Amino acid sequence: MPSSCELDNVLSKRSHHLQALIEQPRPKSELEDIVECSRSTLNRSLRELADVGLGKYEDGIWKPTLLGRYSYQARADYRERLRNLSEAASLLQDQSYECSLSSQFLEGAEVHTAESSVPDAVLQTLFDFEDSSKKVCVATPTLTTGFARQIHHHVVDGAIESLEIVFTEKQLEKIRASFPEFIPNLLGHTGVDLFRSSIPFSYGIWLVDSIKAAVVIFTEQGVRGVLVNEKEKSVEWATTQYEQVKHGAEGIENVWERTVPRSL
Repeated sequence: MPSSCELDNVLSKRSHHLQALIEQPRPKSELEDIVECSRSTLNRSLRELADVGLGKYEDGIWKPTLLGRYSYQARADYRERLRNLSEAASLLQDQSYECSLSSQFLEGAEVHTAESSVPDAVLQTLFDFEDSSKKVCVATPTLTTGFARQIHHHVVDGAIESLEIVFTEKQLEKIRASFPEFIPNLLGHTGVDLFRSSIPFSYGIWLVDSIKAAVVIFTEQGVRGVLVNEKEKSVEWATTQYEQVKHGAEGIENVWERTVPRSL
């Protein structure tokens, strides 16, 4: 039986030829017409595929084995994951290696990188709603004024019908200073619930109707970018992160009543 190193070595060199066999089993004469290599290279490639059990010659036809099909797909999946990581590299570079962001969330995620001149502009991707009902749940350790103003605008305009936000005491104090009408205006809308809690991660979670999730990446300077994913497992992961933070959180309406003069 071939070792994993042998399979990897042959797949790395001969995946193009294995792909041709997977697409359509063929006699060698047809392969010569569609692959861009010399006859001697093709002969060597087919022999190597057969030696490790990825391909076989049967009744005048070269075809993949079941191991060949599965191995090719495993390599394609691996390369796709590397591509996802490469696309998200600029957002991840300042994150701690202990960051709890799931690598699974990066698979198939849309990557939106902030522009240095207007970093908060990238947050508009969070508000690209469909026409369906919109329940938005947010847990964020950072709430920039620009981020708060966009949320406020979409609630006031009715684009967000139901909203839950969990943020930290530190961010609560900052938003009171920079955008004092944010909390009282939101609390005046039916369907809005605000919470205060500690948040153990450095990124923001954004959920829409339990069918789309986003992660907002922050740096000390502000917003680095946004990752958006609609895959079921990614939404489930984001929902779990949100629910863990929300559990035991204190309603900000109660905090507000105790700490803000009623004249507001």
